[in-house]
Amino acid sequence: MNDVVKRLGLFVIGFSLIVVIIQVAIPSADGRFEQADATPEKRPFLIVAGLDSLTNGALTHKTKSRYLDTLIPQMHKTYGDGGPGYVPFDSIYFKQDHHQLKMSRRLKEINDLEPGQYPSQYSFDLKGLYTNKGRSDWLRFDLKKDWTYGRVFYLQQPDGGSFKIGYRHQKFIQVDTGGSLSLKTIELPKHVQDRQVVIRHISGKVTLFGGIFLKNGGVAVSRIGQGGDLLRWHAQLNNAFMKQWLQQLKPDLLIFNGGTNDRYRSSVGEFRRHLRHYLKPFEASKCQILINAPNAVKYKQKRLLNFIHSMKAYAKQHNDAFISNQKVLGNTFQEAQQAGYMGDWVHPNHRGTKKIGNQLFFYIREHVLPSYKKEHAGF
Repeated sequence: MNDVVKRLGLFVIGFSLIVVIIQVAIPSADGRFEQADATPEKRPFLIVAGLDSLTNGALTHKTKSRYLDTLIPQMHKTYGDGGPGYVPFDSIYFKQDHHQLKMSRRLKEINDLEPGQYPSQYSFDLKGLYTNKGRSDWLRFDLKKDWTYGRVFYLQQPDGGSFKIGYRHQKFIQVDTGGSLSLKTIELPKHVQDRQVVIRHISGKVTLFGGIFLKNGGVAVSRIGQGGDLLRWHAQLNNAFMKQWLQQLKPDLLIFNGGTNDRYRSSVGEFRRHLRHYLKPFEASKCQILINAPNAVKYKQKRLLNFIHSMKAYAKQHNDAFISNQKVLGNTFQEAQQAGYMGDWVHPNHRGTKKIGNQLFFYIREHVLPSYKKEHAGF
C-alpha cells in the first residue's frame, strides 16, 4: 500500500513539473512571451531625431551629411550605449545603418506610399511594411548592434490578419491583428546574441511598423525621417495615433530639424501650420523638444530664413529649446563654404556635420541631462 502511495505521489509531482515546464516554454496568445521579462531593469535615456538627411541621409553621399554619426558615439562613450532605439521595418533604413532585413516580395513598404495614404498615417515616421493579402509571407531581421529587450509594433485593425513571431530556431507565438483601430505591441524575450527575429506566416491584412530595442541604462538614439523628407509629409501623420506612439515609446527628447526641403513646396504660413501640427503630440507628452534650425543654403535662402524665424518663435512660445546650425557653420552659405563646412549647395560635409553634432552634444550635456539626472539617480 505504501509503495502505491509513494508511486502515486511521485506521479503527481512529475506531472506537475511537466505542466510547469510546458507553461513556461509555450508562448501565450496575448502577444507576450511567458518565459522572459521583457521590461528593462533601467530604461535608457531615449532620443528621437529627425526629419531629413542630416539625421538619416545616405552614407554613400559624398558629403556624408549625418550629424548623428558624431552625436551618437559621443553619447554612448559618455553615458553608455542604450541600444539601437526605435528601428522601422524599412529597407533603406536597414541598409544605411548596416543592419540586415529580408522579406518576401508581397510585403510592401510604407516608405513608397504617398504620405497620408493608408497605412502611412498610422506609422511613427512614414515607414514600415504592409500587405492586404498576405499568403504565408515573412520577414526576418538581424540588428548589427547589441540589444537586450525588444518590442515590435503592429497595427490592430478591422479585418486584420495574423502572423507568427519568434527567434530563429525557437518557439513562435501566433498574433491575430483584428480589432478596433489601435497601435499594439509584442514583447520579445530577452535577446540572446546572434539570434534573428523572424516574423512568418503573415496572412491577410497585416501592417508591421518596426520595433524598439534597448539595453539597461545609457542613451539610445532613434533616427526618424529620411533624406529628402518634408515636414509637410510628417504633418499628415495621424495625431491620435502619434499620441499612442509616444505613450508606448516614451521618448525623453525630440531633436527636430526640418524645413530645408520644404522651402520649395510650402509657404511660410503652411510651414507654421505643419510645425504646430507635427509637434502638438510631443508638446502634450513629457518629451522635451529641442528645435535645431538648419544651416544656410545657396538657393531659396530667404524663405528658409523665414522658416527659421517661425521655428524660433514657436520655441519661445512653447518654452522649447532652440539652437541653430548657422551658429557653428556660418550665417550665410558663403561663410560656411569659405570655412570649408559645405559639401554642396545644401548639405554640410563631414567637417560641417561634426560641428553640428558637437554643438548638440554639448547642449544636451549641459542643458538637458542635468535635470534628467536629478530625477533618475544613478544615470
